[in-house]
Amino acid sequence: MGITAESFGFLRYCRSSGADFESTCQIGRQNVFFSSKECGIKHGDFAEPLFRSLGAKSVESMDYSDYEGAGIIHDMNLPIPEDMKERFSAVIESGTLEHVFNYPVAIKNCMQMVKPGGYLIIITPSNNWFGHGFYQFSPELFYTLLNEQNGFAETQVLTQDDSSRWYKIREPREVKGRVDVCCAKNTLCSLYVVSKKNRTTPENLAVFQSDYVETWKDTERKPELSGGMKSAVKRFIRKIVPVRAFDCLNDIRKSMRGEGKKVKTAGKARFYEKIRLS
Repeated sequence: MGITAESFGFLRYCRSSGADFESTCQIGRQNVFFSSKECGIKHGDFAEPLFRSLGAKSVESMDYSDYEGAGIIHDMNLPIPEDMKERFSAVIESGTLEHVFNYPVAIKNCMQMVKPGGYLIIITPSNNWFGHGFYQFSPELFYTLLNEQNGFAETQVLTQDDSSRWYKIREPREVKGRVDVCCAKNTLCSLYVVSKKNRTTPENLAVFQSDYVETWKDTERKPELSGGMKSAVKRFIRKIVPVRAFDCLNDIRKSMRGEGKKVKTAGKARFYEKIRLS
């Protein structure tokens, strides 16, 4: 995908959030799709000057082949060698891994390449990229994958709407359900992810969809009262039925009371909040 003006805005936001670009590795040598006299780049250039403008002292790139001049040649379908682990203060994955078939191995490689205290930054296709690569991704994946159990914390997932306004998507655990986000209906929608590495990435990653984890916990608990099982069934239904369906029912009920607009706004805020990057 390369680095767009929007992507560069997100990278600057990452820097303001604490990301250190001193030793940067790109997954796939990236081009830039905008021009900036400040950064000394023009449309179509490789992105090294852009990362240097963010404070990078060294910028490397990893790819399957050297056709674009990548300095590190590696098939991301396969585990990285030991000397690549915990080597970089920032690993940038900007539209490469959706083209790698063995995604679990590839994303684990990226996680392992980051030093403790460093940052993993991901810009990846979401809605409306049908046919672009092998995969499109959801916020749930990154909130579940980049958690403390797997050595990461402070994970943020952002996206944009059709008018290029920025939103921070809430964690599924925070909303206690699935985050059914649909910000952009008519444009290509990407997810922008940043996460800080706190400790060494474990060999066996723990990745389970959060609403199922809560459902499993509910089924393991013995009901203490006669109504306990009924409550557990209700909780299970709420977890498997999209939250948007319940919001629609609430909209109908509230609209009959003249409160429809308030409920619609509240439902939207349940999943994401509008933010400014600068």
